[in-house]
Amino acid sequence: MPGVVPVLSRRETLLAGAGAVAAGTVAGTKAPAAALTRDLFTPLVETTFELEPSSGNRHAVKLVGVPGSELAFALQFSAVEPVQEGIYRVHHPQLPAVELFLAPIDPTPGRIEAVVNRHGA
Repeated sequence: MPGVVPVLSRRETLLAGAGAVAAGTVAGTKAPAAALTRDLFTPLVETTFELEPSSGNRHAVKLVGVPGSELAFALQFSAVEPVQEGIYRVHHPQLPAVELFLAPIDPTPGRIEAVVNRHGA
């Protein structure tokens, strides 16, 4: 899909024992594995993203943290309402859309994260 950077889901990454790889097409050109970096997201902490599920309602979420290193990091989001585990197209005005697997990270409703692991990419 043009404008979307596919990423392995967290579940696929854990089951395969491999790193999530950012690959695909961005603006009609081939995106390198470096398309998703911690430095890309760090300046966007405390800004709003939109999560688009394959079906159902969209969710507005705030990026609250990007812990980790440049090669392995988490995107931690906070939402007003609970967000179900699954694959979402993540939108932000300063980035191309990206598909990520998001999962709850603690018992607090609305706290979710996506893990990006580029070791070996």
